[in-house]
Amino acid sequence: MTRPALSFSLSFIAFALLCKADIPLGSAKPIRRWIYALPEALPKGYKWDFRSGEDAAAIWVGFRFDQKGGLSRTPPEKMPAAIAKTHDQESHLLLGLKDSAAGIAILNNPEIQNRAIISVNELLRELPGVGAVQIDFEYLPPENAGKFVSFIRRLKKEIMTGTRVYTAVFPPVGMPEKWRAFHNLPELAHSADGIVVMLYDYHRQGTEPGCVSGIGWLDENAAALAKLPREKIWLGAPLYGYRFEGKKATAIRRRSFENIKSPERQADGCRSKPSSQGVAYYPAEALYAHYEKLVQKYGFAGIAYWRAGLEQ
Repeated sequence: MTRPALSFSLSFIAFALLCKADIPLGSAKPIRRWIYALPEALPKGYKWDFRSGEDAAAIWVGFRFDQKGGLSRTPPEKMPAAIAKTHDQESHLLLGLKDSAAGIAILNNPEIQNRAIISVNELLRELPGVGAVQIDFEYLPPENAGKFVSFIRRLKKEIMTGTRVYTAVFPPVGMPEKWRAFHNLPELAHSADGIVVMLYDYHRQGTEPGCVSGIGWLDENAAALAKLPREKIWLGAPLYGYRFEGKKATAIRRRSFENIKSPERQADGCRSKPSSQGVAYYPAEALYAHYEKLVQKYGFAGIAYWRAGLEQ
């Protein structure tokens, strides 16, 4: 075999091994990051430097549909787009529900759905510069799953020109069937500009004590999500932990966890400490590093962190 042929063969073998390992060719790209923010809950002087990277965006929380298709907002003043602009962040809006009845009404009543779409466009005209909306419909009956896909398709067609549409979804592995069955991941990934998979609350109120997320659980979900259009998949990451008293879970921020004066253990990307009020759990740096590893390995879109200020 001549040297050029040998070189070609070795290159081909290397290419095949890279493809088999699901490792992107070339140097690793910067991780794209989004962070959710509730304006009135941001610490005073909050700095937007948490794992900054390309395509950074602030997703402003506090907008909710009511049963008539209208949109209420938690921050009645100080428009989120104006706040985001001061921090060189692209601005997105998270649009949730006041209650499950509102979601059912929007998906099943044509007049209310019309009003909901009008409400979205009115809000966008009021907040120029918003690049995307994220629709967060949760805990609705599974029989409405197809209607939710249809709503997302319609919204994408009728939303203000240039505005992207994403959906927040439960992960495919490790969540109650009655929750995740409402989110048809293949159809939503196809219909929307992307989906944000809420990869947290694996342990939560009502479960056995444990970490809000874990490396093993992330791996299982990443393998399942890799069957979807990977460039549309955003991995949701937690900036909070829980303290458990039996099956009662209380959310805690990093500072609260650090203030617990007891020996710490680490396992599966999770830190834990016993306290007088139960065992506390908080994500370890190894967990965040694993999110980044999965984005690079599978070529997912990026990471979306819940919620700004809780990491302090």
